[in-house]
Amino acid sequence: MSFNLKETFSRKGEGVKKTGKGMAIWVDLETAERITSIAKKLGVSNSHLIKNLALCGLDDAELLDKLGILTIGLLIKKTKEKLQSLAEEGRKQIVES
Repeated sequence: MSFNLKETFSRKGEGVKKTGKGMAIWVDLETAERITSIAKKLGVSNSHLIKNLALCGLDDAELLDKLGILTIGLLIKKTKEKLQSLAEEGRKQIVES
């Protein structure tokens, strides 16, 4: 995916749609500092940089979903959680006996 930096990182509402929804995120201090550093280099606000990063990540996630990789990842996660639960139950049974 290629970007025109001037269009992608426009300033203070320039080229930004008027309709939308505000969303809040929480990040640790190290991540906040990294975001601020890059935003300053680009001359944009933290919010604008985060929005553009989210759009890039969303494009990637949608592609992974179309390829079925998100579903596979979810199955692996659920399987891992189930195996951990079964292992914990087995440990409890061994300790109790």
